[in-house]
Amino acid sequence: PLYWALHDGKHAITEFILKDLLTIRADLHGYYYGRDALFSHHKDLVHELGKQCPALFRILLDGLLWHSREKLPGRLVRVNYYIKDLYGDPDDHP
Repeated sequence: PLYWALHDGKHAITEFILKDLLTIRADLHGYYYGRDALFSHHKDLVHELGKQCPALFRILLDGLLWHSREKLPGRLVRVNYYIKDLYGDPDDHP
C-alpha cells in the first residue's frame, strides 16, 4: 500500500502511512515501532521518496526521531535518531 500510494501520487495517504508506521506505541506487553518492518519491506524507500516526492523526507526523518518528554530546567533533553537504515550500519562493514 505504501508504494501504491507513492507511485499513484497520493502523497497525503503516503504521509499517513509513514506517520502511522513510525509512531512509537506501548502497551502492557511492550513497545512497538514499525521502523524495522518498514525498511525490511521497502529497502529502497529513500530512493523512491527522493524520486517520487522529496517533500516526504521530512515526515520520514521526523518519524526516525525520538525525544524524551522529560524536560528539567538546566538539563539537556535526550534524543535518539534512528538513522541506521538511511546510512547503513558501520559495524556491518570492516
